[in-house]
Amino acid sequence: EMQLPPLKQCLALSRNDTSRAKCAWQDSILGWSVYAPFLANWRSFHKASQFMFVESGEFALHPLRMVQAIESHLNLPHHSYNRSILMRRMNSGTCGTPRWNCSANSIASHYTATRTWNDLLDFYRGQHAALARLVHPYRLDWDGITNFA
Repeated sequence: EMQLPPLKQCLALSRNDTSRAKCAWQDSILGWSVYAPFLANWRSFHKASQFMFVESGEFALHPLRMVQAIESHLNLPHHSYNRSILMRRMNSGTCGTPRWNCSANSIASHYTATRTWNDLLDFYRGQHAALARLVHPYRLDWDGITNFA
């Protein structure tokens, strides 16, 4: 409740991606989930082909395929993984597969429709839109892997 207003104010006063990244970095509770300024800053130092995004839900459902895709992206030799161990490690929990889809583990399951919760939803909706704008011009693979092409 008290964390969001200073972060929003800092971001609103920022004039560039570097200063927005500094705002987000300074707030380790909410700010570290503000990805767009960090990505924009990284893009100024690295070639687009060096980036790869892996959607967490797809990683949980198909960890072997995702690990192999990451190995390929990094030009690493493929390792022979034990599929059942990899599935168990990626989905170790009591709520089924994937673990992070379990509503009992979700922060949202502990809140009702409060003003604070709605403020957080509005804030992150805007942050998610900024991230989508950065990723949008690039190829989004429907199998859950996003590569800058």
